Amino acid sequence: MQVDLGRTVLTAGVAGWVMKSPDERKSVVSKLLDKHKSGDWGELDAEDKKLNDDSVKTGGRLLSSYPLDATNLYEGKEDKLWIITEWDRSATTLLFPSEY
Repeated sequence: MQVDLGRTVLTAGVAGWVMKSPDERKSVVSKLLDKHKSGDWGELDAEDKKLNDDSVKTGGRLLSSYPLDATNLYEGKEDKLWIITEWDRSATTLLFPSEY
């Protein structure tokens, strides 16, 4: 399975986080986008994972949630990175849950 991501955008919070250590964090972002694109939805419950799997086929919105503590890049309250792809696959946004 490969999901079309459309235009990829970062929120201000994620962009600022990346710029604190660009080489390392761009690599992390790239790996997480690859996971999302391939259908690895991260830390979601079974119901949300199934909803994503169904949405790949029917065109619904996709959400992935990845822990940052596993990347050794955890900073304070931002312990997860969300990736949301719009229902029409026009855009994919990387954001922290606090920015939703």
